[in-house]
Amino acid sequence: MAPKITTELLKQLRQAMKNSKYVPEPIQAYIVPSGDAHQSEYIAPCDCRREFICGFDGSAGTAIITEQDAAMWTDGRYFLQAAQQMDSNWTLMKIGLKDVPTQEDWLVSVLPQGSKVGVDPFIIPADQWKRISKVLKSAGHALVPIEDNLIDAIWVDRLSRPCKPLMALGLSYTGISWKDKITALRIKMAERKAAWFLVTALDEVAWLFNLRGSDVEYNPVFFAYAIVGISTIRLFIDGERMADPAVREHLSLGSAQDAEFCIQLLPYDSILTVLKSICETLSPHEKVWLSDKASCALTQAIPKDHRFLTPYTPICIAKAVKNASEIEGMRRAHIKDAVALCELFNWLEKEVSKGNVTEILVADKAEEFRRFKTKLSSAAIHHPWLGVKEKSSMASSKNYVARRLLWLFLGLFVHACLFMKSLFLAASRRALLT
Repeated sequence: MAPKITTELLKQLRQAMKNSKYVPEPIQAYIVPSGDAHQSEYIAPCDCRREFICGFDGSAGTAIITEQDAAMWTDGRYFLQAAQQMDSNWTLMKIGLKDVPTQEDWLVSVLPQGSKVGVDPFIIPADQWKRISKVLKSAGHALVPIEDNLIDAIWVDRLSRPCKPLMALGLSYTGISWKDKITALRIKMAERKAAWFLVTALDEVAWLFNLRGSDVEYNPVFFAYAIVGISTIRLFIDGERMADPAVREHLSLGSAQDAEFCIQLLPYDSILTVLKSICETLSPHEKVWLSDKASCALTQAIPKDHRFLTPYTPICIAKAVKNASEIEGMRRAHIKDAVALCELFNWLEKEVSKGNVTEILVADKAEEFRRFKTKLSSAAIHHPWLGVKEKSSMASSKNYVARRLLWLFLGLFVHACLFMKSLFLAASRRALLT
């Protein structure tokens, strides 16, 4: 794996750090977190800024570039990968090892007195901003927001933000309508005397409105924000996908309904402007509720006296408590996956002795069996672990059938254990938070 050559990119970034077109005053360091504006761990290609500047494409890591140095922090999962993907311009900071400084301590040690450290306020969570800013300030430095992302300024072939079609989930999957979820959220808001609730996490937006998307690979989410008031709902989302008749019917868009469930659609990028306008109309005791993991930009747009920050939002907690329909869906998913695993175990039993089985081959085979399971019609799921061709030639073999059934029960047992564990963790989490 050849490392990415970053000499020219670093030169361009350091020039941008001094360019009045992008920064009001020159900055001496620039922080590049790994997340997006929603603080997601898994992100779309257009948000892979840390990967672009240093070459490391793991899911966790933070790059910091100064006028002379460049360093990247990541955890033990990625030590080998990061070392292979980054060139000699970079210093790998192995989090958790002895004598490895934190990001803020390293900045204090390498920066000249009175330095300014820049970061995109939409990309850094508010709690992380607060921690870094406190350390830098005590050492005579300042953490400053840079509205125009400097990586975007030098990333000439950056992809556009995905805007893929949405899928509406019916009650058979969700067990509760989005209107009932809004009602439950408003009850929690009233208990905390919050006039507004700001939804920033992509999975929370998707869960609240019973919608799913594919803007981020392997994650059923879409780019959007939401602001829920006592009697209003604002959804910030782009694209023609909201013109889909199924989505419009699902959200009751354009139809007569109670005003409190009428959704106002607004451009995705207008979230900050609208949030500021809402804050201008707040009465002295009204609060805006949001996660303390929300971006610094959105958090600081709310006057301090009107912020209500919590580590776990009511949506986060509600998502962890599964209703009967969701539990049944989990159970069915585990059964289907258990059958696919039985096929995999049977294949392994035949192939391992041949000595040509690798980890990646097993992973590909598992995906093959799982994909096959999703294509089976409900009429064809009569003991699919006995393949049609095998059934005629193997039916006479009692040992074969017994072995396949044993694998089936083993697979079901494993999934049952995992299923019960997930329910136990959800219940424990709920107990701790109530």
